[in-house]
Amino acid sequence: MERAAGGSTNDEAGRGRRWLAERLTPAQLKALASQGFVAFHRLPSGARCAKLRYRDAARRQRVLYVGTNEELAAGVVAALAECQSSLRRRRQVRALAQRGASAMRTSVRRLEQPLQQIGWRFHGRQPRRRRRPARSAVRPAPSSSLLPAEENNPLSEQSINAAAPASAAEPARASHDDALRRWALALPQPIDASIGWHAATLLEISSLMAEPIKAEILQAENRLETIADLATHTEVMLKTIRQGERLLKMLPRTSRDQEAAAKLAAIH
Repeated sequence: MERAAGGSTNDEAGRGRRWLAERLTPAQLKALASQGFVAFHRLPSGARCAKLRYRDAARRQRVLYVGTNEELAAGVVAALAECQSSLRRRRQVRALAQRGASAMRTSVRRLEQPLQQIGWRFHGRQPRRRRRPARSAVRPAPSSSLLPAEENNPLSEQSINAAAPASAAEPARASHDDALRRWALALPQPIDASIGWHAATLLEISSLMAEPIKAEILQAENRLETIADLATHTEVMLKTIRQGERLLKMLPRTSRDQEAAAKLAAIH
């Protein structure tokens, strides 16, 4: 048995909606907004047979026979994908909000120690410069302690190539992500590269959150519980943007502090 993949035309979705409306009650149609899928299996003749599987309000499993008509099956799949689009967006936003919160914590945890060595500290998530910068030159070697663990040598040509999209046909998000990483890795000092890397991650996550949040707000209508959830996720998105902004603002100053520390070390 295999599940159907989504993605079809409006005509197919309309055909599927009409077919479902003729066979299911309003309560059953409402249940499909949060669960249910079309499964396919092969008949002895070799034809593919489609069945809609879902659970009713009492959580009992139900099966609706769709048949071997490929166009009808595609229509039901399209109608189901359309019906569950809001659910998928909410799950996407929730997952991205969790990623954003995790990325903010990670940026502070990974940057805290190297920044202390050049006279900076975190007050919560706010980076602050100490009144008297450290006098020792700090030139830590690039390592996984500064950048994410999967980048063992982030400044190497191999790592840069690994971040590049496989082909020009990949989605715009992949090239956007790659451009941010390349910008970060091109920064002159390892600490700067690490700050830029974390800023790029935060900005990427926040940009991915914006579109589904907007779509959900437009479809939420007067469902206050949905709007309340979206407000919470929007708050996380704004905090993620704000943290990325803080790190970007740091870069010119931390770069100057490293140069000053190196000059002082040469004198002493």
